[in-house]
Amino acid sequence: MPDFATLLSEHIHNKNIKTYALAQYCNLDRSNMYKIIKGQRKPSSLEMVEKMCKFMHLSPSEQADMEESYHIALIGRENYYRRKAVQQFFEEFRIPTLQLPATSPSNASDYADNATLLHSHLEINRSLLYIIASELKKSGGKISLLIQPDYTFLMNILTAGGYASSSVDIDHIICLNNNQNVSFARQNYNLNCLRNILPLYSNHYQYNCYYYYDDIDAVTSAFALFPYAVITTEYACLISSDMQSGFITKDPESLKLFSYLFSQYLAQTTPLLRPVTDLGGQIQYVENTMQNISNASVPDKVFDKRHVRDLHCKRSSTPKRTSRQTSELFT
Repeated sequence: MPDFATLLSEHIHNKNIKTYALAQYCNLDRSNMYKIIKGQRKPSSLEMVEKMCKFMHLSPSEQADMEESYHIALIGRENYYRRKAVQQFFEEFRIPTLQLPATSPSNASDYADNATLLHSHLEINRSLLYIIASELKKSGGKISLLIQPDYTFLMNILTAGGYASSSVDIDHIICLNNNQNVSFARQNYNLNCLRNILPLYSNHYQYNCYYYYDDIDAVTSAFALFPYAVITTEYACLISSDMQSGFITKDPESLKLFSYLFSQYLAQTTPLLRPVTDLGGQIQYVENTMQNISNASVPDKVFDKRHVRDLHCKRSSTPKRTSRQTSELFT
């Protein structure tokens, strides 16, 4: 998207617009119009941009580009697209129609040994499908996840399984990115994590997600040995960062160790959402919301709220404060 001055200059040149006539139509003197064309100043309002578009007889798509360039000029390109992504998230979010992944589960006989090596992505998927499906059938089962929510296969298993089971306790630790210098594929990474997690809250009443901040590229790099773990009451599965290798064990001592390590990690995280299940809690939530509205001016758009920025990678010199702000967003 070109900047506003460039886009305006192109339309003036292509449509042979007289600058003086355009300035008169917009109630501007010629010098100020030249400054806008050269990018030395911005239009005073969106209404002025609309006047320019009307005078130049722009098409609806051309006018939309002009208005978007104007908004970018006001708040900066990075801020604009960050806020646009948050707005798009709230406008497009839907609970998806869910289906179990088309992969046949493993058999219990495949894990007769205390440790079984996994040599491919398919073997990992089959193993996770088996151990999670087995745990979801239990009364009072427990699943501990140390894995990112961009693992679509696992998220589909958990979400689809939620329709059949509500007695399993699931604790999920995720990393939210705090590094702005990420690849294009990981733009809006934290927002995409939230999009993948929310369907689990609609199904699993015992699902709880916890987060911490770190550089996501470092956490999931090829030099991180088995950064992902899925632990149930019967099995523990450790997975490499590329999801191509791992191992699964049912050794009681190993399960005890991995469960202990998971609890240590959990103590260093912050709950992502706090469920409100009783009437008193709901009333308190409404009262707090109304009090916050009365004490502060409400912005025109939801993505303009300052605390929404914590959904995006923004480095902070005071991590504790950042975590608390994010916690307040979801409580």
